[in-house]
Amino acid sequence: MRARLRGLGRCVVTGQLLTAEQLSERWQVPVSQVYRLTRDGRIPAVRLGRYYRYQPAAIEAFENGETTTKEAA
Repeated sequence: MRARLRGLGRCVVTGQLLTAEQLSERWQVPVSQVYRLTRDGRIPAVRLGRYYRYQPAAIEAFENGETTTKEAA
């Protein structure tokens, strides 16, 4: 199953994780801003070793103003 992610301009496989670079393109901000928001716990991320990846559904929830578990606590 394929899904078009808003703002990316191309199709990706559903369930695929986004990189910080892809997220920065989506939001039109520097990659450093994505990493800053990640370190501060303001956006949900998956840690894979030294890398961060972002679940599209969690990012869409963040964009829609839904709180993350860290913000809700």
